Amino acid sequence: MHKPSGARGAGAFGLTEPLRPLVDAERWDKTATYLAVQEREARWWRDASLAYWMSVNDHSLPAGAAPPEHDLAWYKAQHFPYAPGHPE
Repeated sequence: MHKPSGARGAGAFGLTEPLRPLVDAERWDKTATYLAVQEREARWWRDASLAYWMSVNDHSLPAGAAPPEHDLAWYKAQHFPYAPGHPE
């Protein structure tokens, strides 16, 4: 069985920890902040996408796969007025 990785993995930033002594603290902290946002958003997109596709194809997830954190209605109710590219 293929083990899922990516958004539900151990966290991509943890893989870079051995490089920490080679990078200055300011750059490390700034990059850590950006990577934390990307990891959180990757989980959100993964869960929202799964919730949608599970609703339209009536399939369940494979055994061992983590379910979305919320149901589709929750994701549809979210609003992001300050997201880049928002028309307003």
